[in-house]
Amino acid sequence: MQVSLNTLVIAAFRYALGRSTYIVEDVVEDIIKNIDNIPNSYLISIKKEILEAKENKNIGMKMDEKLWDKLLKEIEKKTSIV
Repeated sequence: MQVSLNTLVIAAFRYALGRSTYIVEDVVEDIIKNIDNIPNSYLISIKKEILEAKENKNIGMKMDEKLWDKLLKEIEKKTSIV
């Protein structure tokens, strides 16, 4: 079985969202670094899930919320120019 990199991106993101772990920063930075290689449909899903987590107060630690906000801004930039 071959797993696509996009599947791994989503899996890592979903693992990190809402957790109290150091992996959040790595996941956010790697998504941002590779944002041009991630389909917009995946980015829109990530954005939706971050916003839902914020609404449900299940975003993780306060410092993590800043990282997720940083990712939201990058997703907004990428998806608004399509």
